Amino acid sequence: LLGEFIELSPLNVMFGPSIQVLVQSGARYPPCMRSTSRMPPDRNYICINTVLSFEPSTCSLQEICGFSGFSDPLKPDQAFRFFSPLFVHSGLLHCVVNLIALYWVAIPLERVINGWRFSALFFSTGIFGNVFGANFASPTTLSSGCSPATFGLLASLYIDLGFHWRAIQQPRRHAIKLVFGFVTLGLLPGIDSFSNLGGLFSGFLVSPSLVPCPQMRSRSSFILLWILRCVALGIIFSLLFVLIDNFYDDNGPRELCTYCHYLSCLPINGFCNQ
Repeated sequence: LLGEFIELSPLNVMFGPSIQVLVQSGARYPPCMRSTSRMPPDRNYICINTVLSFEPSTCSLQEICGFSGFSDPLKPDQAFRFFSPLFVHSGLLHCVVNLIALYWVAIPLERVINGWRFSALFFSTGIFGNVFGANFASPTTLSSGCSPATFGLLASLYIDLGFHWRAIQQPRRHAIKLVFGFVTLGLLPGIDSFSNLGGLFSGFLVSPSLVPCPQMRSRSSFILLWILRCVALGIIFSLLFVLIDNFYDDNGPRELCTYCHYLSCLPINGFCNQ
C-alpha cells in the first residue's frame, strides 16, 4: 500500500506497482538494455526506493535498473529483459487477463503437443515478440507480460487447424473464434501491440516444426512439409538476428513508420508523446 505492490498516487489502473518497481522486477525497458539519448547512463535520476522519504535522492541508471547493474556503468547490457518480461505483469488485472487467455489457448494446445514442444513454442515466440516490439516501441516505453508468447500459442492453433481442417467438425467456426480472439486482444490501443504481432508472426513460423501434422499420403507431401519447416526456421532466425542488430544500432524501423506507435497507445491528452 506504500507503493511497493499497488501504486495509489497516481493509481495504477492495473492494480499493480509503479513503473519504477516494474523496471527493477525485470520488465522490458530499453534504457537498461542499451544506451539511449533520452535516458543516457551517465546522468543521475530520482531514486525509486524512496517511498518513505520526504526528500528524493538521486541514483545512477544502473541503480534504477537493478539486478547488480551493468558490467560497465556507462554501457547498459541487460539483454535478459527480452526474456524476463514474460514473468512480469503490470498488476493484478493484467495478470488475471493473461491467465484467462492462457487458459483458453494453452490447455487445448498442450493436449496436442507435449510439454517440451509447448515450452519451446512459448519461450521462442515470447522472446521474438519482445525483440520485435522493442524495435518499434519508444526508447523509454516499458513492456511486461506473457502476451507475446500467448499470441505465439494462438498462431500454433491456426497451424493445427490448417493441418487437421478436414478432420475437425465445423472448422470455419473455430477459425472465426481464433480471428475474434486475435482482433479483440491483440490490436487494442493501449497495449504492446507490436510485441503481440511479433509473437503471432513467429508462432506461424515456428509452429510447423512443433505441431504434429497428420500422416502424409505421399512422399512429395512429406518433402514439401520439411522444406516448409526449414524455410520457416531460416526466416525466423534471420529476422531475429536482424532485429537484435537493429535494436542495438538504435536506427530502427520505427523511424520509417511515424504513425505505427498509435497501435500501442491511446492518442489522448498527449499520452502517445510521453
